[in-house]
Amino acid sequence: MSWVCSALPGLDSTSPSLPGEPVLGIAGLWRDWPDEAYSFTMLTVNADQHPVMSTCTPRGKQKRSVVIVPRVQWQEWLTCRNPELVRSFTTLYPEGQMETEPAPIVRRAKELPVSADVHLSLYALYPHVGGISRITQRRKSRES
Repeated sequence: MSWVCSALPGLDSTSPSLPGEPVLGIAGLWRDWPDEAYSFTMLTVNADQHPVMSTCTPRGKQKRSVVIVPRVQWQEWLTCRNPELVRSFTTLYPEGQMETEPAPIVRRAKELPVSADVHLSLYALYPHVGGISRITQRRKSRES
């Protein structure tokens, strides 16, 4: 899993990744609500001095990076209840352990027809399944 950094005008987009890791763990928080809805957030830290992650934020904005949790620490993160231990996770992932490659060109999607059904997808790290899950929610079309 990777993401695209294209914040700097005139430069090619890059896609940071972790060598040998097909799935990336990002520290996050989530909460379920009584109406069967969920809210999610990814933790971020300042990345002003990080050679890779500082390129993922537009010029003029504070440089931020998601908090990457190495696979060997996923269970520790998911079961952590100690605030000091939680703080120990909020660091930048070492640049030397990351790779970057040119990102694929992403074409803008054409606007969906008014009658099209829209599927909302979310990829998240869930404590109750112990890994990355995909949630898909179907939204009614605008004509319905």
